[in-house]
Amino acid sequence: MEDNGLKDGNGLTNGNGLTNGNGLTNGNGLTNGNGLTNGNGLTNGNGLTNGNGLKDGKGVGGYSKIELESRKRKPVRTSIIVILVALLLGGGCIYYLNDNSSNRDEIKIDGNAGDWANIDTEQLVTESSNSNIDLEAVATFEDELYLSILTVTKEPLFFSPDGHTLRIFIDTDESSETGYFVPGMGADYMVEVFGQKSPTSTNVTIMSSVLYSFDDSRDNNDWNSFFPISNVETAAKSKHTECRVPLFDISSTQSSPKRIAWQTSDGQADTDISEIILGINTDDIVIKDAINALQRGPEVPSSTSNLIIDGYFDDWNFVEKYPDNDWNEYQNSPLITENPNVDIENYKGISDDTNSFFYLKVYGEMLGGSIVPMKHAKQMPVDSYVPDSGLNTVTPISGPSNLPEKNGEDTIYIFLDTNTSDYFGFEVNDTFHADNLIEIMGQNGIVNSAKLYNFVGNDSFDWSWDFSEIVLAASYGNELELSIPKIEDTFKAYYHLISWDDSEDFSDGFWVVYEFGSRTTPTWTEHTIKGNYDAAWDVHAIDLDRDGDIDVLGAAAGTSQDISWWENDGSESFTKRTISGSYPGATSVFALDLDKDGDIDVVSTGAASSGDDVTWWENDGTPSNGGWTEHTIDPDLEEAWYVRAADFDEDGDIDVVAAGKGAGGTTGKIKWYINDGSPDDDDWTAVLIDSNIYGAMCVRAVDMDLDGDLDVLGAASEAGDLLAWWENDGTPTGAGWTQNNIQTSYKEAHSVFAADIDGDGDMDVVGTSGGEGSDTDRIDWFENDGSQSFTKRTIDSTYGNAWGVYVKDLDFDGDLDVLSSASGADDVTWWENDGSPSDGGWTEHTIEGDFDGARHVYAEDVDSDGDIDVLAVANIGDDITWWENTATFSLSPTWTTRSINTAADGANAIHVGDIDGDGDLDVVAALYGDNQVAWYENDGTPSDGGWTHHIVKDYTGNGMEDVFVADIDDDGDLDIISADGSGDKILYHINDGTPGNGVWATNTVVSGTDADGAQSVHVADIDSDGDLDIVAALFMTSNVVWIENDGSPNNGGWTSHDVITSSSSKESFDVTVGDIDGDGDLDIVEADQTNKVYWYENDGTPGDGTWSMTKIKGGLTDAHVVAVADMDSDGDLDVISATYTGKVSWHVNDGSPDEAVWTTYEIATPTKPTSLFPIDMDYDGDIDIVSSAETGSSTNGKVRWYVNDGTPDDGWTTKNIASSINRPFSTFVADIDGDGNLDVVSAAFAGDEIAWYENSGAAIPEFSNILMPIFSVLAIIGLNYGRRH
Repeated sequence: MEDNGLKDGNGLTNGNGLTNGNGLTNGNGLTNGNGLTNGNGLTNGNGLTNGNGLKDGKGVGGYSKIELESRKRKPVRTSIIVILVALLLGGGCIYYLNDNSSNRDEIKIDGNAGDWANIDTEQLVTESSNSNIDLEAVATFEDELYLSILTVTKEPLFFSPDGHTLRIFIDTDESSETGYFVPGMGADYMVEVFGQKSPTSTNVTIMSSVLYSFDDSRDNNDWNSFFPISNVETAAKSKHTECRVPLFDISSTQSSPKRIAWQTSDGQADTDISEIILGINTDDIVIKDAINALQRGPEVPSSTSNLIIDGYFDDWNFVEKYPDNDWNEYQNSPLITENPNVDIENYKGISDDTNSFFYLKVYGEMLGGSIVPMKHAKQMPVDSYVPDSGLNTVTPISGPSNLPEKNGEDTIYIFLDTNTSDYFGFEVNDTFHADNLIEIMGQNGIVNSAKLYNFVGNDSFDWSWDFSEIVLAASYGNELELSIPKIEDTFKAYYHLISWDDSEDFSDGFWVVYEFGSRTTPTWTEHTIKGNYDAAWDVHAIDLDRDGDIDVLGAAAGTSQDISWWENDGSESFTKRTISGSYPGATSVFALDLDKDGDIDVVSTGAASSGDDVTWWENDGTPSNGGWTEHTIDPDLEEAWYVRAADFDEDGDIDVVAAGKGAGGTTGKIKWYINDGSPDDDDWTAVLIDSNIYGAMCVRAVDMDLDGDLDVLGAASEAGDLLAWWENDGTPTGAGWTQNNIQTSYKEAHSVFAADIDGDGDMDVVGTSGGEGSDTDRIDWFENDGSQSFTKRTIDSTYGNAWGVYVKDLDFDGDLDVLSSASGADDVTWWENDGSPSDGGWTEHTIEGDFDGARHVYAEDVDSDGDIDVLAVANIGDDITWWENTATFSLSPTWTTRSINTAADGANAIHVGDIDGDGDLDVVAALYGDNQVAWYENDGTPSDGGWTHHIVKDYTGNGMEDVFVADIDDDGDLDIISADGSGDKILYHINDGTPGNGVWATNTVVSGTDADGAQSVHVADIDSDGDLDIVAALFMTSNVVWIENDGSPNNGGWTSHDVITSSSSKESFDVTVGDIDGDGDLDIVEADQTNKVYWYENDGTPGDGTWSMTKIKGGLTDAHVVAVADMDSDGDLDVISATYTGKVSWHVNDGSPDEAVWTTYEIATPTKPTSLFPIDMDYDGDIDIVSSAETGSSTNGKVRWYVNDGTPDDGWTTKNIASSINRPFSTFVADIDGDGNLDVVSAAFAGDEIAWYENSGAAIPEFSNILMPIFSVLAIIGLNYGRRH
């Protein structure tokens, strides 16, 4: 990779792969994992075994008998190339050996397969969607001169006017360390054949047939490492394609071992590859087995309760995951991911005491990539067909070319924002700055590299990362897991997946948090979706129209006889869409893609005597326009009551399971209906799971015994009074269902749910019981001891006619809570699991206490804001309702004052950065009284006084006004810019990498009249030339200047330019920078102490002095401070100002900032405010303000946090962080102690103190509004940070 991208790291080097890994040790709940260890992981590089190269003494074929030294093939290949290219530039097949020199069995290359009749043929599995490229059989034959190869397809290959391609990979040294990597072999050579159907007949024409050799000096995943060496004699007829390669051309002999694999492509999207690598004089290899051996070891872990990075994912079954949305809230429209290998299904991040773990699942194959990263053949002849010639033609080969690297790897980026600061890291958006990056690359389902990088960019748009360490990662099927040493207790993350063919997908932003400990306090706002929904019975939530938001499904059993869905317009405004208005006794509804056409279908049950149906409605892709076709699954399931859908027989399509209560004294039934792949033909096979279960009320599909297949869990009321599960023994179509009772005499059991309540790795059960008599009205959970033996544990024993139940982690504390409804108590309630559910650790929280006849409940993130909302139906009240979770994520910080230094005379300004590069944040200060620039070293224990004072520069007198920290000379460490107002200087203090030794070189940037009364400095790349310039406010001359860095700042390379010249009405006091007009360059905003705030427009040529001035606001007497941030989240930068006379305001940029009118809103009216720091303190997606103020008496200064509630035009709440500060002048916000919470640093001018205020609250945010689409960022900064770097 280039230097400004991800630099060449240590990677998986020396062929050892990931060996002797210690995995996860002594973690909380994660025990002694071995990681990827000897032989089970990626061993000996990309292959399987140590390669031997060309063995001594075998020579090569033909009559040349040239002896080769072991593993020295390149010189021979080179000489062959020189000869052959010279001979073959004229095209055609050149026979350089006497074809009649040997008595041998003849294989004629004529397309007729009769001469192959007595040769062993390997039959292959035919399953490609394109039968013309579907490989059916392969065979090889060798004599002294030639390797002949037969390819048989299900239908004629090349039978397409657009052409097909056949590729035959040949491994001549039995080493996967050399040659192009195909799982199980390294292809030293390749034959590539391209053919087309003739335009005027049914004949096919071979347009090119070329033998390529692999350049082992290049990467073994590089497709462009193949270079052509000769044409190959080839013929195709009907389903048979024959070719033969001279053994001399492939540096081999008849007796030498070889391995051969086949691949076909239709030039569009379909490919097929032989599942067998055929061995000649050696063993065959099954490609799937080769891949499996590289993905994970053969031993299945005995424990499923500990997270171990081993390619087995049962240990993730009990971790709640985030489902992916095709339309995240920060996107303008749904993002359709064309390649399913990078289409995210769900994901998660979680931490324990020592490690952070990440999980990812896609709809296709994880890191599938492509063995061949191009759709067409390398040789694509143009206009070479000769009409009516009746001949196959072979196009002349092209000479070798120096092509750039091309591989078929998929890439996964995981961005990590670990310090929650808006001033450090690669800027994804205003609230996400990535400090670390995990890069996973692979293909064929194999992790080729997994690396952790640290951000080292000069600014937040600089794509520069330094390799940190190898990441432990494993993939299998469609899943990936990995771990890194824990960086922080809490940090933001998100995934970006890029396929080899440039398809991509993004996750929402999410939080990686410690596994235990409550982090939200859900609060609820009720929203009625539909009133007057007669006898509402069931509710379900899913994105039914695939537009990226959650829609709602309902079933009503009353006079409405209704199955409907409510379309969410993206803002939780719902429109009813009727699926069926005449479905008697509708009692249950569920949705999945039953016919595998890519849209969501609906399945339901009708319990009325005129119904007793199990039915599904086919979605034709236009669900909003009535695009539903009704299909009956079972017309006669007595009192059909409940339905769910899942793939029980693991054949790839969705089956249905339903419960019927039984009508008129008949017994109830549970049935499984087999989907044979054509569900719309109304011919479903019914398998009776239980024919004698009275009052069957509920069924769920769940793997109760964790044996890999789905079992059925059920509840029965009336005479049944039962909770039970039926075991699928792996042969579900037979009689292989065994009933296992969980609880008998469970009166009026209404509903049941399975989940790992106690987090011990097995499936527990939650049930509801309600009705007449004693010991009813209960919610209980049944603890599984691991062998499916259950112990009843009570959650609530007085919940009137308990009905529906659903299990979800509602408060995001890492354990599962229970949501339920009570039709007698008219109640919707959730019970908080405190982590000790076996010991009664449940706290009841009522969501709604007046929901008449509450029936079924469901939990889903309806408004896509990152927390879990609740849905329910009221059978008597006829309502279908959702309750919005308006959780604030328990941000109740407590602030503890920690002193850094109490002898900082005239502490005037502060800035924060990692000055000594040790991974924690230090503090830099301008001390007016001491006339010093100082830095305070954080030794990693800042709460315990771990600060050391270092003088950067000490001057006589007083007057140091301001400091700013940045890497001015681009050497990887942070330098300091300071403003000496009394000495009229702007100074540059150079960090040589050893800042603690007291030797800082200091250069004067400008002085005298060019820095007269230097009051404020800011650092940014004003002229967009890649280095950092300085912007300054000069109080005495009332100037704003920018000082150009010519790229050699240590050698005096500075030029000062006026932005605005002095005037009698201006006293420049503060400056900041930002792209106010969104034109891609940085503008300047100034606070004029007289009474105004201005912005100066940079037109892209800042050095020519043409800056346009716009007054943002006048009448701001004694304007002291300015800052910029997107206060209203509309995509442009607004301006915040503070006047010493007592007003903090923000000024709205309406997108036309050069217009005359900026609307101003008041935030607060503190006495003598002295600083502003805009930042999202509570992580709720909008910008808050941290500010200091003298507030009257000099000793009663305060540091305050102004909380933005999302309506910044009027919604501000003031919270005190610290009081009794003697004239606080400056504030800065950063995570000083590295605990994931934002702390505050302040400088007290009269108190001579620098202090920091430790935030000990748990600040976990909403997930929405964290990110904007990464492609929008790239459009702004003009680079592609992806795999192409």
